[in-house]
Amino acid sequence: MSTQTVLPFQVQNYDRKQQSVIKVLLLFLPFIHSFTLETEVPTFEQFMLSLQAMEEKFAKQFQERDERYAKEQEDAKRKWEAREEEARLRREAEMKDLWKSQKYMQQEVGKLGGRLGDFIAEMVRGNVVEEFRKLGYLVGSNTQKYEYWDDERKNILAEADLILLNGEVAVIVEAKLKVETKDIAHFLKQMDVIKTRPDRITAGLKLIAAIAGGVIGNSDIRFAQKSGLYVIRQQDDAFEIVPPPEGFKAKVWS
Repeated sequence: MSTQTVLPFQVQNYDRKQQSVIKVLLLFLPFIHSFTLETEVPTFEQFMLSLQAMEEKFAKQFQERDERYAKEQEDAKRKWEAREEEARLRREAEMKDLWKSQKYMQQEVGKLGGRLGDFIAEMVRGNVVEEFRKLGYLVGSNTQKYEYWDDERKNILAEADLILLNGEVAVIVEAKLKVETKDIAHFLKQMDVIKTRPDRITAGLKLIAAIAGGVIGNSDIRFAQKSGLYVIRQQDDAFEIVPPPEGFKAKVWS
């Protein structure tokens, strides 16, 4: 006679709804299938208590899993925020270093530009008197690198790289390695300032102006001449005044 695995209690003793619940639950409780006819049959109440204990166990495991996951997420978030903050501080430090480097380079380029301008002014000085005498300006003495200060002598308002003089006229010369439109516009503003300064060298004299450059484009030459400036540029080993166009009239600050 074969032994057949049976339910550990009489399902028919319960109503149809309870029977359905019990049958479904048995599918998910493997240990129930080990019960045989010789096994002590639990009551329904004992079965439900066992089920409740298992639910509590599963609930605790799920809660522990959720708490562990939440902690892992929080740890990951803190690590990400820490990395982001470290990256932000590193970027700020790099930007500060870059800004300092750029500022230093600008200062050095400015100094270099000033030294090159002085070099151009020295080269122009060699024959500029003769060049202006060809145009009828009987200039003689010249002064290099002259500064115009404010009344308190705290700030330099304008500079002249060369000043050519006679008893009536002073020729103010601006010298640059490369002359561009912005340099011409700036020089014109400087001339307006120079004329307002009560200076012992140029006070009472009519002022005319010339801009000199080692490199100056044709369009910039035309702009300077149209603005009433003489233009001096390098020709071979010397600096010469570019012949003014027909109808040119030098601007006079008086």
